[in-house]
Amino acid sequence: MKPPRKLFKTLIFTASAVLLVLGTSQAGPKGVSIKADSISYTKDKGIIVAHGSVEARYKDATIEADRIVFFTQEAHVISDGHFSLSKDRSNIKGEKLDYFFRSEKGTANNVKITMGSTWIKGKNITMDKEQTQITNAEMSSCDLENPHYKISASNMTFYSKSGWIVEYMGLFWINNVPVFPVPTYVYDTGIIGGLYRKKNPAPLPEIGSNDTDGFYIDEKVVWRLSSYSYGLLGLSYGSKKGIGIGGEGNYVLNDSNEGNIRAYTYGSDGFYGGATHTYYFGEPVQSERLRPLLYEVLQTPPKKKYDLTLDMSYRERINYERVSMLPMVTFRYIDVPFSFLDFNPKVEISAGSVSEESSGINVFKGNIKSSFDYVHPLTTDIPLRLGVDASYTGYDSSSRWFNILGRVDINRKFSDVVEAGIGYSHYFINDGGSPFRFENYRYFPFDDVRAHVSYKIMGSTLGIAVSYNTPLFTVRDIDYNATIGMHCFDTTVTWRAARREFALGVTLATN
Repeated sequence: MKPPRKLFKTLIFTASAVLLVLGTSQAGPKGVSIKADSISYTKDKGIIVAHGSVEARYKDATIEADRIVFFTQEAHVISDGHFSLSKDRSNIKGEKLDYFFRSEKGTANNVKITMGSTWIKGKNITMDKEQTQITNAEMSSCDLENPHYKISASNMTFYSKSGWIVEYMGLFWINNVPVFPVPTYVYDTGIIGGLYRKKNPAPLPEIGSNDTDGFYIDEKVVWRLSSYSYGLLGLSYGSKKGIGIGGEGNYVLNDSNEGNIRAYTYGSDGFYGGATHTYYFGEPVQSERLRPLLYEVLQTPPKKKYDLTLDMSYRERINYERVSMLPMVTFRYIDVPFSFLDFNPKVEISAGSVSEESSGINVFKGNIKSSFDYVHPLTTDIPLRLGVDASYTGYDSSSRWFNILGRVDINRKFSDVVEAGIGYSHYFINDGGSPFRFENYRYFPFDDVRAHVSYKIMGSTLGIAVSYNTPLFTVRDIDYNATIGMHCFDTTVTWRAARREFALGVTLATN
C-alpha cells in the first residue's frame, strides 16, 4: 500500500492529467485519461510526460508502462521502455511502443500477444484497426515455457474482427523439432462473441482407411480471403482411387448472406464440385455464437428464424455415392411456437432434382421434415432427452417415404472420469422407402437400442458406442474412440467396426 503522502501526490497527478487531456482545447480526442506517479505538462507544445506506474486509457484500449510521452493533439503515445497494451480482447507486451489512440495505428518491438491461452511472439509488429502484423513470428496455444507445439513463420497476421491468426510459408514444430512445412494456415482463436474455441485442426494430414478409398491421406490447407471468408486447398491420396486435388472458398457477404464454392478431382472418381448459398431473414435467433467459426461451418447455429439455401451439386459424394443436385432449394424455420412445452422445434422443406450415378436414378425429390426435442433433468446429473422426428418425402410419382421416429436418451456422469448413456428409438410410422442408395446406406427399418460409455484419465479419453437393431439384436454400429491428450494438442483415433472405417487426426486446443 502506498504511503499517504505518495498516494495524495498520485491522486493530484491523476486529476491534473485528466483535466489537461479532457479540458484543454488542444488536448485532441475526448476520453483520454492518464494516471502516473509523476506527470508534467508542456502546454504550448501539448506534450504530457508521465513517469512511474503509468496507465493511459482511451475507449477500450489501456496502456501500462514505466514512462510515456503523450502528444495531446494527435493522441499519440510513445513508450521507450517496456509496455503493456490491452485492446480487442487481446494483450500485447513488448518494448518501444509508438501508438496512436484515435487511429489505433502503431508499432512495437520484441512483442508477445496473448488471446486467452493462445499467444504470438515476434520481433516487430505493425498495428491498425483491422489487423496486427508480426515479423519473425511464432504462435501456439500451449502455455508451457517450452511448448509441446508451435508454428513459426517469417510473417503472421492477427485479424481483430474475426479473431483469426494467418501465417504463410511456415513450419509446424513438436517439442522444438520441425516436423511439417505449412504453406498457409488459419488459426481461429474463437474470441469473437466472448467464446474461446476449443479445437483447431492441426496443419497435418488426416490418415485413415475405408472400403471405398482404401488407405488414404487427406491434407487441407486453409488460406484467408477476407475478414470472415476463407478458402481450402485439398491434396489427397487413396490407395484405391489415386491422387486428388482441388479447392473451395467460403464467403460471408453480410449478416444475411453466406456461401461456399468448391471444385475437386479425385483419381478414378474424376471431377466433382458445387456451390451453396444461404440467405437468412426474419427476426434474429438468440444464440451465444452467431458468427460461423472456422472449421465449424456445418455446426453453425441459426442466425435468424428463417433461412433459404440454394445448393448446386455435381457428383459430390454422400455416403460413398456420387450424387448431383441441380438444384436443391431448402427452406428452414426455427422457433416454431410451441414454447409452452419448452420444446426446441425445427421445420425444413426442400425440393429439387436429384440424380445418383451408381443406380442411374434421376428424379424430382420433395421433402418436409420436422424435429422436436425436449430435455428434462431427472436429477442434476441425469438429463432425460426426448425427441420426435417426422419426415415425408416424395420421389416424382414413383414412390414416397413417410416416417415418424421417437427417441429417448438418458445420460449420467458417474464421476469426473466416467460418463455413460443409453437410448432407444422407435418407428411409430415407417411407410415406403427411398430409391436412392445414398439414402439407404446404413439404414435399417428397425427400432434400435444404443449405449455408450467414456472414461477420462489425465486428459485422455477412451470411449465405445454400440447400437443394435431390435427385436433382432443384430449389430447396427460399434464405434471405438481414443483421444490422447497432450496438454495443448490431442491425437484422436476412431475405428467404426461395422463400417470398417479408421481415422487418425490431430487437433490443437485453445484452452
